Amino acid sequence: SLGGIDSYQMALVNDGYHEVYDGQLRILDSEGSIVNEFDPSDYSDHIAERVQPYSYLKFPYLKKEGFPEGGYRVNALPRINACEKFRTERAQILLEEFREDYGKPLKPLLYNYARLIEIVHLSEECMKLLEDERITKEDKIRTDVNLDKGSGEGIGVVEAPRGGLFHHYKADEDGVLTDVNLIVATVQNNIPCERDVNQVAKRFISNGEVDDEILNQIEMLIRSYDPCLSCASHAIEGKHPLKLEIVDSEGNLKTSMDNFENEETNRK
Repeated sequence: SLGGIDSYQMALVNDGYHEVYDGQLRILDSEGSIVNEFDPSDYSDHIAERVQPYSYLKFPYLKKEGFPEGGYRVNALPRINACEKFRTERAQILLEEFREDYGKPLKPLLYNYARLIEIVHLSEECMKLLEDERITKEDKIRTDVNLDKGSGEGIGVVEAPRGGLFHHYKADEDGVLTDVNLIVATVQNNIPCERDVNQVAKRFISNGEVDDEILNQIEMLIRSYDPCLSCASHAIEGKHPLKLEIVDSEGNLKTSMDNFENEETNRK
């Protein structure tokens, strides 16, 4: 098997049911036992982030456990592990079969199995919603929302397909945003994914020799997390270092430019 190092897991649950919008954030340890549960609006009391010099991604962790021991996983598998039941019949059957075969595993390659269970569940939920007259009646199709101008603060946490998604906004009296904090799923998987890759690399690579088969094993592990680096990246300067090189048909460098601080380099 590939990866699956011990780590915490986090997902929304609602009275024990699988959830994507409401409820509480539940924390499991590596054995699948519940170690904490809290209101999403209190996330900053429980979750902190750290930066590392070699990465544009932040490293979220559980404050109580510290860094890096407090690293945790999100995504479909933690959601399946955190819940006790589904609200739909077929998904509940699949959950019971999964639990009987695997318990509450950490293996990244089981993420796709967990995604399959969620697809079944959400398909069942969609059928219910399409038959719900409270939603489908013409006068219920659109809901007007009135917003009053003024200062305020809002926190929203939902389960995106890749895992928990945190949005935290503060606005002044003019409605201008003064503070924004986003914690997306990929960064929350950063610590366990990095440690999984390190473990697998040490297992397969010897004497610094790497072939396509080894690379495929590592890539397969990374893909199981379904990372989105574009939405997880941070740049302190507000822009990513970028260098553009223009070459002729023979591959000879004709000119280059970048957005680095060294202006002499920009004029080459």
